[in-house]
This record gives sequence, C-alpha cells and structure tokens, in this order.
Amino acid sequence: MDNNWDVEKLHPEDLLASVTGIVSASVRVDMMPGYGSDGLRGKLEVSSKLYDCTRNSIKTLSFPATLGVNVKKVLDLISSQGRHKHQFTPEWEGCRHWNKIIIQDLQRVGYIQSGAKKQRTRWVLLGDALG
Repeated sequence: MDNNWDVEKLHPEDLLASVTGIVSASVRVDMMPGYGSDGLRGKLEVSSKLYDCTRNSIKTLSFPATLGVNVKKVLDLISSQGRHKHQFTPEWEGCRHWNKIIIQDLQRVGYIQSGAKKQRTRWVLLGDALG
C-alpha cells in the first residue's frame, strides 16, 4: 500500500474477515480529501469499527455480498483498479462519484448483486456498508 492508504486503525485480523461474517462490527472504507500539495488528493482510510453501521450519514445503502468475499478482496479490487488514487475537485467534491465507481467495480466482479445498479445514483455511504 502506498501513501494513498491509511490503515492505522485497521485491525489486521479484519482483513481476512468475511464481509458477510462481521457481526456487530464493521470495516470502514472512506475516501477522504485534503491530501497532496493542493489538498485535492484523496486518501483511503480503512478502519475497524465497533458498530455494524454508522448512524452518521445522509443515506446508507446495504448490498448483499457474495459468500466468500472478505475485506482483503475488496481492498485488493480497489487497489487493482487504481481507485485509491482519487482526485477531488477544487471544491472537494467527488465522494459520491467515487462510491458509484466502487459499486460498479464490486458488481462487475460479482461481489455484490447486479440489482445494485438501480440504487447507485443515490447518496451512498459504502464504507460502513462493507461491515
């Protein structure tokens, strides 16, 4: 992982946890602006949480995950597609777009069902939905 990742708050054992098997906890994947010389480079924060889903979001969507998908596979997908190198607009916009792209990637490889297409244009909090 390069400097576009922040995994300080991730418990190593959570990497191999099944996305469908994490109970009463979650792994948050959050693309945050404010990095780089212009502040527009995003950094992907990956952290273990003691709750299953945040209560601090505008909209939370839940997508059933395929059995056998673990946190590491999701992070590997994000990395292989270069999604951890996100650039925000000068107004720090781009979180919803990033979430939409991640949902498309998860769908394409079969980690979530294709029915997620119908919901992906809404405000999405993907990070806590992974848990």
